[in-house]
Amino acid sequence: MGCGFSKSRKLSTKLGFRTEERQLVGLTRKDIQLMRSTWAAFKEGDYQRDGTYIFLILFTDKPETMAKFHFIAGSTEKELMDNVLLQSHVGKLVERITVFVDTLDNLPAHTNDWQELGRRHVGYGVKLEYLKDVVYGIVYAMKRKLKARYSQEAKTAWLKALQFVHANMWDGMVAGGAVDKKPSSLTIGKKQLSFRGEPVAADKSLQKQGV
Repeated sequence: MGCGFSKSRKLSTKLGFRTEERQLVGLTRKDIQLMRSTWAAFKEGDYQRDGTYIFLILFTDKPETMAKFHFIAGSTEKELMDNVLLQSHVGKLVERITVFVDTLDNLPAHTNDWQELGRRHVGYGVKLEYLKDVVYGIVYAMKRKLKARYSQEAKTAWLKALQFVHANMWDGMVAGGAVDKKPSSLTIGKKQLSFRGEPVAADKSLQKQGV
């Protein structure tokens, strides 16, 4: 396993990942504090329903991913938001993100854990290009719920840390047999979000920001 990850790291570096993205260079104490405070705020209330927007972004950009969740076949946006089984899956993702936030002080020590998680997801039929959609979904769901409390500074901190997860899960997926391709850094561009041809139910101000 160690050799596989070493090889994939070299390959991904050639294709575009920078060392600082993989090793989490530049995450400050203030970044960590911002991430922990915003995540604690996100987990208040019905976070499973709020977190469903993470998957809605994935389903919007990659409609084929819905087939991997047999219990949501043919669902409308409202039906997705109310789907108990999907919310249960969201709950598991929230638990994973909570572990991520709890280990921010020493995240590089968990590099192998994230690579192993990526390797396992190859077996679930997850493709490399889905990773970025999940990251964007996290940012979108948090901004939608927290509004002004999720500042540009907080978003930058999250993207900085999530690039580490993105890079190392990518390496793990390549080691697990995913076909490697040129990765790209995480950026948020303006775009209109829609699901099955209809605008996603979100604040207009949020859509203008392209979050």
